[in-house]
Amino acid sequence: MGFFSDILFTLYIILILKSGTGIILLGLFYLLFSETYNYNLDKELRQYFRSTKAHNTIYLGLDQSTQVERFRWIDQPKTYLKKLEDTIGFEGTIKYKNKSMHKRRVIVENNLITVEDEVNSQKNYIELNFQFSPERQIQLITKDKIEIDGEIKLQITSDKVFDTKIEESYYSPSYNKIQKRKNLKIISYNENQKFLTKIQF
Repeated sequence: MGFFSDILFTLYIILILKSGTGIILLGLFYLLFSETYNYNLDKELRQYFRSTKAHNTIYLGLDQSTQVERFRWIDQPKTYLKKLEDTIGFEGTIKYKNKSMHKRRVIVENNLITVEDEVNSQKNYIELNFQFSPERQIQLITKDKIEIDGEIKLQITSDKVFDTKIEESYYSPSYNKIQKRKNLKIISYNENQKFLTKIQF
């Protein structure tokens, strides 16, 4: 389930407030949670909305747990979360059953949010997702630089090569409703990789 990693991106951030369906930055919706849509009408959609890919986190070629019934999951990963002592931020780690691992560290300083991701993918596939509100204007300046509403800058660097693209994905603004949103994807085919994301606002 991707919810844990969404928490890793949102806890302890001063100017970002969790509000029902997403993250508010300076009074505007930016990153959206996938929410639920429905529990029993469509199995495929149910699996998507609770999947790792549908959240603001890193997908490593498999979900963080396996759904076997409507409300039952198996193969849950081990998760760890701690608040940083010397700065505003936190650090969390997810260890998968197949030995894959995702470690995320978030630091907030003035008008800068820094997200450090360290990944080991046993499937040699890494997909970093940012799920933006459809109200936001997302422009890909270069593969490592993104502009949001012409003001906020998002920059990504890594120790290895990656590709970037903007697609559409789905979210549920309320129960039984589906809408499209903008999905920024950073993709690589490495086993081990580090990403540094800086959001200047």
